[in-house]
Amino acid sequence: MQNGKKAAALCAGKDFMLSEAVMEMGDNHLSTSDDTPLRPGAFDMDNVEKVKKIEGLFRQLMETLGLDLTDDSLRGTPLRLARMYVTSFYGGKFGNAAVKEEFLRYAGMATVY
Repeated sequence: MQNGKKAAALCAGKDFMLSEAVMEMGDNHLSTSDDTPLRPGAFDMDNVEKVKKIEGLFRQLMETLGLDLTDDSLRGTPLRLARMYVTSFYGGKFGNAAVKEEFLRYAGMATVY
């Protein structure tokens, strides 16, 4: 229950609640489709709209950090990052079979302390 208490403390005052079952399991569980972090309406926007919106947000973030988006090393980065998030992370697509194999070797989340 230690982890469940920790998770409940993190949620205090937020707009969401953890179910009792999730609190009991704490951080020592594999998530299931019942515990999805997606909100209702998560698929209302198509991928083209998502990429366009996320590209603008990454552009804003990078400009806020003072990065020069006209520099050769950063040109096109907001669009690349947006496509990566929409098509790779949440689309289940992998560009390289070796990366897919390495990624699928793990059953849970890797945590770095």
